[in-house]
Amino acid sequence: MDKTDMFKGFNTENEWKEAFVEQNQYLKETYDYDLLDNTTIDVETMNETAIEAQRFMNGMSSALRSGLKIDDKIVRGLIRDHIDVLNKQGQQITHKDYATQARFFPDDDFHRNMLEAQQTGLAYFHSTAAESFAAATD
Repeated sequence: MDKTDMFKGFNTENEWKEAFVEQNQYLKETYDYDLLDNTTIDVETMNETAIEAQRFMNGMSSALRSGLKIDDKIVRGLIRDHIDVLNKQGQQITHKDYATQARFFPDDDFHRNMLEAQQTGLAYFHSTAAESFAAATD
């Protein structure tokens, strides 16, 4: 089975909330932030966002395994396309904002471990590639 086909989404808001239990507990303990506090989850939007995130990270993981450089046109295309999708989904994120978010992943235990479990080096490759992309597009 192709990794891009693995995520089928959730059918209800409660299923999404259950999926966030571990991450939410970590955020509460580490940052005193409750991800789910008074939050309504739009199931369709969350499924679309998760599918996009999986597509993007699978592409970045493949680029890393293939030995592509952080400034390779394929890597930059993945990042550009991902930022475009995020903006179409209403996030309004600049290239610089994205680099700042990506810089957070290697420093945060939960997010680093999540990416590193997918592919060793992915958190660092992603962060460095996002910073390179932002610097080149300023």
